[in-house]
Amino acid sequence: MSSGTVGGGGGGAGSSSSAGGGPGGAGSSSGSSSSNSNTNNKKRLATLNGIPTSVDDKTNDFLCPICFDIINEAYITRCGHTFCHQCIARSIDVAKKCPKCNYPLASHEHIVPNFLLNELITKHRLKGGGGGGGGGLLHRHKSSQPGDNSPQFHTGGTCGGGDANAGGEGDTLKHFLATESKKLSLSDVNVMLEILTQRKTLLEAESCAAQNRLLHEFLKHLLKQKEQQQLQIANEIALIRSDLLDVEKVLKDVQSSCPTVAEVEQSVRDEKDEHVVAIKREIIQIIDTIDNITVPSNRSLVDDTCSNVTESYEGFNLHGARRGGHGGGGSISGGSLSSNPSSFLARKQRMYQHFDDFVQCYFAARSEDLYFGKDRSCSSDSLGVGERSTSSGASIGTGTGIGGGSFSSDRLMGGGVHPSAAAAAAPSNASSQSNLDTTRSSGRSSLDTFRESLIKFSKYSALRPLATLNYSNDSNYVSTIVSSIEFDKDSEYFAIAGVTKRIKIFDYYTAIRDAAVDINYPINEMTCNSKISCVIWNSYFKQVLASSDYEGIVTIWDVLTRTRTKTFEEHDKRCWCVDFNEVDTRLLASGSDDARVKLWSLNVDHSVATIEARANVCCVKFNPKSSCHLAFGTADHCVNYYDLRNLKQPLCLFKGHRKAVSYVKFLNTDEIVSASTDGQLKLWNINSPPFCLRSFTGHINEKNFAGLATNNDYLACGSEDNSLCVYYKGLSKQLFNLKFSSSSTSGSGGTGGSSAAGTGSSSGIGNSSSRTSGLQSTDMERSNSEGNEFVSAVCWRKQSNIIIAGNSEGVIKILEIVCGPVKAGQTRIFWELGKFPAVAVAGLGDASKWDELDEIDGAKENVRIAAAAGVRALSANKIAEIAVEDMEHPQQAAEGATLANYKFQAFKSKEKQTPLPAVSFAEDASGKADWDRGVIIAEAQNFARVLMETPANHMTPTIFADTVKHRLGAANVEVVVHDEAWAKEKKMGSFLSVTNGSNEPARFLELTYRGSQDEQCVALVGKGITFDSGGISLKPSANMDQMRADMGGAANVVSTILALAQLKAPVHVKGFVPLCENMPSGTATKPGDVVYAMNGKSICVDNTDAEGRLILADALCYASTFNPKFILDIATLTGAIKVALGDCVSGVFSSNNKLWETIHEAGSQTGDRVWRMPLFKHYSDQMCDHNGYDLNNLGKGKGGGSCTAAAFLREFVPKGTPWLHVDIAGVMGDCSDQSYTGSKGMSGRPMRTLVEFVTKAGSA
Repeated sequence: MSSGTVGGGGGGAGSSSSAGGGPGGAGSSSGSSSSNSNTNNKKRLATLNGIPTSVDDKTNDFLCPICFDIINEAYITRCGHTFCHQCIARSIDVAKKCPKCNYPLASHEHIVPNFLLNELITKHRLKGGGGGGGGGLLHRHKSSQPGDNSPQFHTGGTCGGGDANAGGEGDTLKHFLATESKKLSLSDVNVMLEILTQRKTLLEAESCAAQNRLLHEFLKHLLKQKEQQQLQIANEIALIRSDLLDVEKVLKDVQSSCPTVAEVEQSVRDEKDEHVVAIKREIIQIIDTIDNITVPSNRSLVDDTCSNVTESYEGFNLHGARRGGHGGGGSISGGSLSSNPSSFLARKQRMYQHFDDFVQCYFAARSEDLYFGKDRSCSSDSLGVGERSTSSGASIGTGTGIGGGSFSSDRLMGGGVHPSAAAAAAPSNASSQSNLDTTRSSGRSSLDTFRESLIKFSKYSALRPLATLNYSNDSNYVSTIVSSIEFDKDSEYFAIAGVTKRIKIFDYYTAIRDAAVDINYPINEMTCNSKISCVIWNSYFKQVLASSDYEGIVTIWDVLTRTRTKTFEEHDKRCWCVDFNEVDTRLLASGSDDARVKLWSLNVDHSVATIEARANVCCVKFNPKSSCHLAFGTADHCVNYYDLRNLKQPLCLFKGHRKAVSYVKFLNTDEIVSASTDGQLKLWNINSPPFCLRSFTGHINEKNFAGLATNNDYLACGSEDNSLCVYYKGLSKQLFNLKFSSSSTSGSGGTGGSSAAGTGSSSGIGNSSSRTSGLQSTDMERSNSEGNEFVSAVCWRKQSNIIIAGNSEGVIKILEIVCGPVKAGQTRIFWELGKFPAVAVAGLGDASKWDELDEIDGAKENVRIAAAAGVRALSANKIAEIAVEDMEHPQQAAEGATLANYKFQAFKSKEKQTPLPAVSFAEDASGKADWDRGVIIAEAQNFARVLMETPANHMTPTIFADTVKHRLGAANVEVVVHDEAWAKEKKMGSFLSVTNGSNEPARFLELTYRGSQDEQCVALVGKGITFDSGGISLKPSANMDQMRADMGGAANVVSTILALAQLKAPVHVKGFVPLCENMPSGTATKPGDVVYAMNGKSICVDNTDAEGRLILADALCYASTFNPKFILDIATLTGAIKVALGDCVSGVFSSNNKLWETIHEAGSQTGDRVWRMPLFKHYSDQMCDHNGYDLNNLGKGKGGGSCTAAAFLREFVPKGTPWLHVDIAGVMGDCSDQSYTGSKGMSGRPMRTLVEFVTKAGSA
């Protein structure tokens, strides 16, 4: 038996012999066949803990003589030596000779590829001889076969380790058993079996442990992650519950402040007046609506959520009006839009469509409270988690309760901590309560911010095309890309420019009106020498426009004359953009491929400054509220923000885009939006650089300049799928998407389609030229290569919801963002409906008959407002003829339409006058007589507006009298004009004292309309100061020009009698109008002078600026001689009445309660309300001075100026004569409460109230 032992030599129990034949191994058995092996092939000893294969030989056949690694990309020299290409190339560059034989190698042309060797090396690597490009060890291994005594070559292993060499050892063992097993004794076999069994058990245990150890690590990490998520969700739920309770409290407060349905129903049963019953029925409907909105406290939040989701998708379909063309006429219809849940349902559906986006927006807005601000109901102890990490990696403690580790951060973004934020120490317990109050206040603020975003996002429902134009109607142009679209300062005209080298000017209103015409011609056109990249209008000089082109030239144009007024040619390369400063309107900037931003002035022939950028400048934009701040985007992916007072370095450098920045626009003074060819828009704040506030995605933009425009909170940009995308700044996803139709399928571009949130109507795709952008200057080329159509230019009409967009085929679309139901006083125009090319639908609002708080007939007033809004909307679109429906109140519809269709332009040249449309009553409507009555009254009020608006030198007392005589004489009103001699004869010293200082002679009008046979007349007296300078007591110069309308009382009297005569009202009316000017001169009345009125009373003139009461005193005395039923005087008498009542109501002083009730009712019906003022004896006492004369013309007390003026006038009305005084200084002009008379200019109020009052009181 052999003397060798098995498993000896330090192999240890359970270890097998090394295949290399370690000491005591199988290979050491005496007399074995291995003793006959060649000594050169003897297996090397394994090194304890050594590096495997480190003692193996490397083959020298494929080694590079330079790097001593397997040759990679073999190249052979002229001298016949082979090296790696990289190695020999470097050697030639440095030494110019062969590294082995020093043979001269002057250049790379002296080496060629060694194809044969490359093939051999590839085959060698495929056999496993070498690793990837760096070479490796050559492994040799031959499978041992029974009876084969050949040695085994392999990478060495460790002694008894059970490693990767087990396969080789197993082969050796098999060989041993096949050749030597007969020599083993029973004890040897038992020892071997025991060792192998133990070895098997250990191997199985090791494998099982390795597998479960990995699973354990996975589960441990997963548990930690889910616990972190559980904590996050718990905190989010606590925040949501808190906010939900806050909102429910608001809704319950609203509900509790309203009467219950039962209370209103009980009052309905007790009420007999049918009008009041109708009002209360509507109140019940409103209460039901409020009750439906509020969430009962006993309902499950989960149930509420599920029901809301279900409701939002049931029975809802949003219809959009199709847009056709325009014509020459239009129609206005009204719709009563009372509390209707459809608007809320529409908004709710849009909210659910973007629910996930709103979730992100909500947590972004509430992140400060989520992580640092509010006490959470669950703690780290209950969850078993000590801390968690935000997305930015900052560790945040879970004890966010007060006194338990509250943290703060400079800025929170998207639900995580901003990279610049750092955790701060927890506040002390002493300051916990104040921090809690601050936190709650901050929470309400952030919740309000999110509420605002939710409302603004859901405000609009669709994009509606209004018109389609074409940049080039000439088919000879290969490319018709629209590069730029811009509105002028008044948004009347817009310019379109592009690669056809033409700038075309269109009239916006004409384009809308003529939308049905296939070809729309510009009103003006300029031609450039090169392709145009950008145009911009000056914000002050209406006719000035600037352009930049591909030759690097900036051109200033006079649009009216179509001429170049200035040319700047300092850019070395193509100029991409130009922009005017809106504050310093002579300053402009341009950016170019020469990596420069140049500043120009309209007063200088060369650039005034230059900013050196680090890359191509793609866009420039001035801050709209600053003269010295400028932003520009560059091809190095950055947005630069400069202060022009320091051009050495930018104030801010915004980084975050991955490709060139193609557009930069300002949302407001502090927020910038940038567009890039990385397919993103980014929102930045200049006060918190350099971090991006939000990224907007959803459009496609990889290589083209696709357009960008902003309008306060909304953004619009083009996309390379030939669509327009609209975003709201508070949400990253699209608000709307409208697809342009390909010209190959729809002629001039079609009308397109729109839908919410990125779902657009599909259309064909054709070919067009493209304007491309990239990182390098060659990529920046807006080339004319063939490609898919894309929207290339976008412009937002200022302060409106109108967008104009153009694409690479030259198709231009005028679009409107429309919202839900039309609100009261708002309009929406629909085109090509029935026989009308344009129909304006106006909201009528609440249909309540009476507004108790405002003391006005709400239904009638809403009709006036709606009719006025419709007329203005159609007139703005230059509709020439407008027909108005009755809207259930034809007279009020006529009043609103006629008063809105007014514009004072008597002193404009004919070519500059705005043509007004012809407004008529709809043919198929009922109530023509009421309509005609409304037109008569409104036209009479417009006559008063003209009298008041006309400049004083064109409306002297004489001209006023002649104008009235001509106009009222045609209406069968008797007009008598008295001169100063007549006034002296009547002893009107008070009246004549006012005209002493003027060269214009005074006049006194006596008007008579006899619509009934009554002997007693109604007397109307109107103050007629055609210009009031204040006399010797001179007024301040500010706003003195408005004193041309100080005869507003006279204008009201004249227009009232005109309307009564045209209406053939059954009343007998006389009007008395003293006319004069109040001017300073050597003959003017002086303060302290005493004059005598017609009734003999003496008056001390304390202030010559209180002249209106002086002329009214004599007029009242003269009117009293006719023994009238009552006297009403009206005057722009005191500024104090405007202080007391504002500009929405006239003040009335009356000695007769019945007359007051009648005029109050008349004001409520006509919308021109009046308010009763006190007329106490206390005010009369202030006007009397017993030191030698009867009256002062100025009160001696403090305040109450309008009351003392009325008390002065009462002294000239005989006792027992019913009398009213109406002070209209507050409503004279620039009134904000009536949209149909406009907020600017003279109003002619309250003439309609006088007509209603005289008709009722005079015929009683």
